[in-house]
Amino acid sequence: MPDLIDHLFEKFSKSIMKKNKGVATTPNNSSSLKNQIISSFILTKNNYSRELKNNLSGLINGKISKDEYLILQRSAIKTAYENSYLAGKTYSQTTEMTLGDDERRSLAYQTTQEMSFMTKFADDVINQGGKMNYFKRLQMYVDGLNAVFMAGRVAYLPEQVEIIWQLGETDKHCVDCLSFAANSPYSKKTLPTLPRAGNSRCLSNCHCRLNYRFIGSDDKHINFVLENYVASGNIPSENAVENLSALRDGFYYWRGLSEIDQEKSSVDMANEYRQQYVEYIQNQKLAVKKDLPVSKYLAEIRKFNKGFMFTRIPDFEVAEVVCVYFGIQQYYLSIRNINGNIITGRNIYGEDMTFDMTETIVFRLNKRV
Repeated sequence: MPDLIDHLFEKFSKSIMKKNKGVATTPNNSSSLKNQIISSFILTKNNYSRELKNNLSGLINGKISKDEYLILQRSAIKTAYENSYLAGKTYSQTTEMTLGDDERRSLAYQTTQEMSFMTKFADDVINQGGKMNYFKRLQMYVDGLNAVFMAGRVAYLPEQVEIIWQLGETDKHCVDCLSFAANSPYSKKTLPTLPRAGNSRCLSNCHCRLNYRFIGSDDKHINFVLENYVASGNIPSENAVENLSALRDGFYYWRGLSEIDQEKSSVDMANEYRQQYVEYIQNQKLAVKKDLPVSKYLAEIRKFNKGFMFTRIPDFEVAEVVCVYFGIQQYYLSIRNINGNIITGRNIYGEDMTFDMTETIVFRLNKRV
């Protein structure tokens, strides 16, 4: 698919990661400031999307020339890159609140790199080439802006941080992301790329995220907001994200279980959790999408009818491999300890994870196969 290969571009300069940016800076521990920064980044992303698509419409409709289109797109990309990187930078720390000269040069270089692909894009539009819908293709540029934010975020984490490439909420991972995950943890200097940066085969469609082994560097809040944001409402607090995550996980547990046991009571419990999730968003007037998609999740559950079998019995053997669903997130674990229904297993990142059999969907290898 040549039109997709054209989108393999680098979203940030690795040199930025190698300059000890996190030294002598004060970590940003202010929830209110972080929420302001998130709001600012989301505004940047919305404006970026609108500008890129308006300019594309102008080119398609013949209202602007190719040269005019490229000038407008360069301006939009430059502004969005600078604002997004700065948002990520200030999300991490509160000492340096402006872009340095080296960062401006790096972002200018990346803008130039991006424009080489935007030029090819313009040629496809004019010549009616390419297979992908043009606006869908342009959305990949918009989605890639998350990687620019995360570049600033990661660059200003403490130097000793260990970075985990966390696979996304699917069992269909591209070979690059599987490799990135298997080779975790990374330092800032060895991190190969960022999710949605376009350097993996899944491009900006990547659903992976970064986790950190360092006190105060938990990105559950920002990841939830960026993945679930809608245009109107309040940015959810960290406490609201915790509550919503618990309700969402409860929904996916019961909905997945209903696919397995075909019991109406399981469906009823799933619907109850869904209702609580929606009501929480409405009552708090949160800028969070209310839908909880299930089609891909249930398709993954159905695939375990061969080779693996669902179990509620904790009679595992040490080192046995199981597949566990925490909400919609899937993990493969090697069993390390069994204490009644409380099980501890080690994931591919070398981390121990504990789960309760009564609250978790667990599949084990069917030894008869």
